[in-house]
Amino acid sequence: MKRRVLQAGLAVVASCAGAEEWNDLNVLQVNREPSRATMMVYPDAASALKYDRTTSPWFESLNGEWQFNWAKNPKTRPVEFYKPTFNAREWDTIPVPSNWQMEDYGLRIYTNVKYPFKKDPPHAPTEWNPVGSYRRTFEVPEGWKGRTVFINFDGVEAAFYLWVNGEKVGYSQGSRTSAEFNITKYLQQGENLLAVEVYRWADGSYLEDQDAWRLSGIYRDVYLWSTAQNHIRDFTIHTELDKNYEHSIFTVDVDLLGQGSVEVDLFDAEGKKVLSHPEIHLENCRKWTPETPYLYTALLTLRDGNGEIIEVIPQRIGFRKVEIKDSRFCINGVPVLVRGVNRHEHHPDTGHTISRASMLRDIQLLKENNFNAVRTAHYPNMPMWYDLCDEYGIMLWNEANIESHDMGYGPESLAKQPEWKAAHLDRIERMVERDKNHASVVVWSMGNEAGAGENFDACYNWIKENDPSRPVHYERAIGNPSSTDIFNIMYAPADEIRKYTSSDATKPYIICEYMHSMGNSTGGAKEYWDLFYEDNTAQGGFVWDWMDQGIRRSVPAEFQKNVGQGPVGKTFFAYGGWFEDETEVYNDRNFCMNGLIDSAQVPRPGLYAIKYLQRGVHVELVDLALGKVRLVNWFNFLSLDEAVSGQWKIEANGKQIAQGDIKMSGIAPRQEKIITLGLPEITPEAGIEYFLTLEFHATKNYHPLVATGHLLAWDQFKLPVEKTETRPAATKGSVSIDESASSIVVKGQNFEVVFDKTTGVMDAYTLNGKQVIISGGKPSLSRAETDNDRGQIPSVAAVWGHAGKHSVLDRMNVEKREGTARISVRQSQPEVGSSVSTVYTIEPNGEVMVEAGFNFIWTSHAIGPPLRIGMEWKIPSSFEKMNWFGRGGETYAGRDFNPIGLHEGTVDGQWVDYSRPQENGNKTAVRWVSFTDQSGTGLKVVTKGAPLGISARHYSQQTMRESDYSFQMKRADGIFLSIDALQSGIGGVISWGSTPLTKYRLFEKRYHYTYRLIPLSGRGVQSD
Repeated sequence: MKRRVLQAGLAVVASCAGAEEWNDLNVLQVNREPSRATMMVYPDAASALKYDRTTSPWFESLNGEWQFNWAKNPKTRPVEFYKPTFNAREWDTIPVPSNWQMEDYGLRIYTNVKYPFKKDPPHAPTEWNPVGSYRRTFEVPEGWKGRTVFINFDGVEAAFYLWVNGEKVGYSQGSRTSAEFNITKYLQQGENLLAVEVYRWADGSYLEDQDAWRLSGIYRDVYLWSTAQNHIRDFTIHTELDKNYEHSIFTVDVDLLGQGSVEVDLFDAEGKKVLSHPEIHLENCRKWTPETPYLYTALLTLRDGNGEIIEVIPQRIGFRKVEIKDSRFCINGVPVLVRGVNRHEHHPDTGHTISRASMLRDIQLLKENNFNAVRTAHYPNMPMWYDLCDEYGIMLWNEANIESHDMGYGPESLAKQPEWKAAHLDRIERMVERDKNHASVVVWSMGNEAGAGENFDACYNWIKENDPSRPVHYERAIGNPSSTDIFNIMYAPADEIRKYTSSDATKPYIICEYMHSMGNSTGGAKEYWDLFYEDNTAQGGFVWDWMDQGIRRSVPAEFQKNVGQGPVGKTFFAYGGWFEDETEVYNDRNFCMNGLIDSAQVPRPGLYAIKYLQRGVHVELVDLALGKVRLVNWFNFLSLDEAVSGQWKIEANGKQIAQGDIKMSGIAPRQEKIITLGLPEITPEAGIEYFLTLEFHATKNYHPLVATGHLLAWDQFKLPVEKTETRPAATKGSVSIDESASSIVVKGQNFEVVFDKTTGVMDAYTLNGKQVIISGGKPSLSRAETDNDRGQIPSVAAVWGHAGKHSVLDRMNVEKREGTARISVRQSQPEVGSSVSTVYTIEPNGEVMVEAGFNFIWTSHAIGPPLRIGMEWKIPSSFEKMNWFGRGGETYAGRDFNPIGLHEGTVDGQWVDYSRPQENGNKTAVRWVSFTDQSGTGLKVVTKGAPLGISARHYSQQTMRESDYSFQMKRADGIFLSIDALQSGIGGVISWGSTPLTKYRLFEKRYHYTYRLIPLSGRGVQSD
């Protein structure tokens, strides 16, 4: 059982004379142990089966407080700090693991592409290259006498030296995989001194140019462990399934140090021993899939010549086969849809140091929102993540710690430089050897945005030689597709992917990055998923990305007055520039804030949209009148009734009038079935809309982290039953009109409406002496631009932002007709060449009918279309309570999948606190909305025709545009209410060039809409 392939060709090369290892491309490590699988040794099977390394007597964590010194550069570091005689009593302490910048040493830097230091490969910076010096003492447990002792660093950024008791042990670089050293010969009885010197930058930093905060230090676990002289140094587990994916030949390759015999025992998930044999033929083994992540535990027992146990090593394994079959990416022979997301390791308080609780919360959110895959963007994650993904069913595209984006993709690309080949291979080899035994790792990804060339060809060939059991992915192998098994071009639009799937290309297309979810984004994803659900080689992809990379800070003293108002809390999440600007260090601002969840793991509205599109059950109409629908099971490995329970309900104008269960038995994975729901006969009433909503909730056994009853999928249909609404009787009574040179005043019983004749807008509306409308009727043609609006090409013309505000009154007329006041207003917007004609009809009961027509006939094509077709109103701040009939949550064109229903909340509660203030909180498909104070006084807006778009907030568009953070916003003395006919989609394909899809933009030359403004007294509408 000897390993097939060792680490040939990756040994350290001697250092060049006079060069430091951290600044010598020829040196990748000194005295570091060869890469191996993650493991721990135990004295017996019982303790090994607990699968908790902290319970092994041969494990000792070195996490905790270490002495620490920070120096600006190598010249000013304490050179002899590693000596036992060095006096470090005055040093600070720092927690290990941690990033030293998160402990307020040195500068936090966020940059996307540009290196944080002067680009001069392979030379690392010397004048500005901070050095962290760490010291701590430890004692070797008494029971370790005569054993080999190793020290393991799971992650140190970017390069480090190690000393024990003043003796130099070695050196390592490559910050995202483990570095291990044999320190046995350096140890002494009693107290030992451990010293580590960490460099912020090294020559290896040229391969670590990821779009993330650039942080440093010992940021992952550090521990000691010991082994006997005879030891299983490494092992590789193979779980080959037969052609029918039923039975397995289970083998283990072992790299044995010294003497002994190895036994392999296999236990099922219940702890029952299944088989014991060096080569195991397992009949009808239970398979691992992302939906059914069944794990066995293999125990590797090393015995001496007398049969006594030397050590036991456990490894959880999943029986599954990953392959590309018939141009499809398959798990156990089944083509799977990859419902994926890119995930950085990030925490707002601890940077790149991630807790188990945080990882579990991520997995819970992933499963609650129908994700089954993660790309470890853009480096191997901490080892615990792989155990959790094995256990909870997340497919991993495990990505090597290689990105050299700032070098570009041309001749200067490091992928094309032979002298960089060993460095590329080292990172590939360390990833593969560390993570090879994890069932969750289904694809090796060779890196990200590092160009293409001979170095990646060598990496691809090395992986294929050493682990042919998994496909290999590399997106930049576009020009040389022989160096990747899976083809894609990141951020390609859906129509471009369709060209690929329509060609004779034979590789699956799984897009490694799509739907750039920066700020208020993730619009237009449906077009991708319409394609993915077709029968073609496009099999899903990975949204960019999972979490905003914000760093939690306290609101500055000068803005403390805003704390507690609206979205402003005591803390906020800082992005690029907050730390760097005053030092004039380059940064990429808020480009690190691209998450479907925020920095505190709170879901964004875009996550809800992706959840809907990735749902595992679809409902298609067959004959709605007969209650017949088709259920399509899009789970890959679960029958529908195993995954979800279903219920239907019928609502009349949002109020439930009928409900029932959905019978789903017999619908196998990727199969469909027509069922009859047994809907009641409905006698329609005038003015009532009837909606059928089908919801699917997690079953008890769906997933251990997903609560029973959690909503996983839904579809909604408007029932084809309606009765024409009769024309309402004319309102009794009459209004009076008082016109002067400056205003038009319309009065009725208990109300008064004032229009300004210089601007054409409503100047006030009072009911029983109380303000209902402060002002309004201003044309609104833009919004506080989203991140995508700011980044699109051609850019959004700034003139749209104030075109409505700068409207010119062309004419204004008033007439009395059948007891009503009819005020006609025509305003033009010279800056954009548009005009708006509005007719206000004021009824004797105080209701105001608003009919508005927008004309863009003369608008220049060069300035692009408006972002909104609507009108802005201002209502009292006390009208905080909000009720509406429309879609729930935040929705926009191209991201409007929330069901239509009755909803309630507050104005402040609709605010979505994106990292930088921007358009947010919009409601689509609104039939009516009301805003009231505690007494019930307020305003109701009711559509007269097509549904409306509604948004309300206590902040003006201008203050949102001018603010970098929410705590800087000036809160208004009223609520800004936008009543829209339409609003442009919010985009999401990319945030640095693309516009929203054409179908979601406002290219028409004329628009028209009608709605009613209804004043509410404390007893209801004024007419009551």
